[in-house]
Formats: sequence, C-alpha cells, structure tokens
Amino acid sequence: FVNELSIPSVESLYQACKFSLYPKIQEEILLESNPMRSKITSRKYQSFIRQDWDNIKFNVMEWCLKIKLMQYWDKFGKTLKETEGKDIVEYSAKDTIWGAKPEGDYLVGVNAMGRLLMKIRQEYVIANKQPEYVLPPNITGFLLLGNPITKVYAPEYYLDDLDM
Repeated sequence: FVNELSIPSVESLYQACKFSLYPKIQEEILLESNPMRSKITSRKYQSFIRQDWDNIKFNVMEWCLKIKLMQYWDKFGKTLKETEGKDIVEYSAKDTIWGAKPEGDYLVGVNAMGRLLMKIRQEYVIANKQPEYVLPPNITGFLLLGNPITKVYAPEYYLDDLDM
C-alpha cells in the first residue's frame, strides 16, 4: 500500500514513479498485475519520463524495496536474512547497471539491485529493526496519481483502519 492504494509489485511502483506528472500513465502501469507487464507498459511512454530520472532512480528503488520489506517483513525479511554474509547479485545477460553480466569467469556490472538489497538487509534485517513506516525520498514532485506521496505504513496500520 502507498497513499492508501494497493500496489501490485515493487516493479509497478518503481515504473509508475517515472511518470510523476502523468497520473493516467501511472494508473495504466499500476493496473498491470504482472511486474513485467508494468515494465513493458512504461516503455510505451519513454518520452514522458521525469527529466531527473537518472539522478533519482536508485533512491526511488531503495524506497520501493524498503516498503516491500516493511510490508512483507516475515517473508522478504526471512529471505534476506538467509543470504546473511553473502553477496547478492542480480544476474543479467545484458543489464550492467541493475545487475551484472557474465564475462568469462566473472560477473561484471554495477549490480545496483544487489547492492540495494544488501544495504537494506544490513540496515534493517541484520539489525532486526522492522520499520513502522517509510518516508518518501526527498524528491521534488514525487507524486502518485496526482497526489504527493506520503509516509507509507506497515500493513497493520491499514488493517487497524478496517477494524474501526
């Protein structure tokens, strides 16, 4: 949940954030239940991506991953804990920014996704600090469906509202 909207996946949220000023594009992306379909849908609108996207994309993905961890602490946290002490690498045949690709006996690339996963593993899972909420990154015009993105809470917050 973000801004009290049910979001189908981290990928959907990440892709939607590329189009902060275009709520109709965001809505189309968020209606896709499959993460890959969200990504494919966003590709149709490349000319509408935020101009500062290359400068903020890693911060946005880190925020998305923190939300996933907070809202799926037991399952996602357990998975990250099981990798304790190991490097996490996003294996890719072609993407050397988010992942690493094979070159001979080595994997070469920035591996941004693996680095972000290891960072949140260390900050939250290893430290056993389940966040109660996640603040949005300090990004100008960080909107979802035309509204400023607010503090995102753990699922219990939303369940408490339903019990009222």
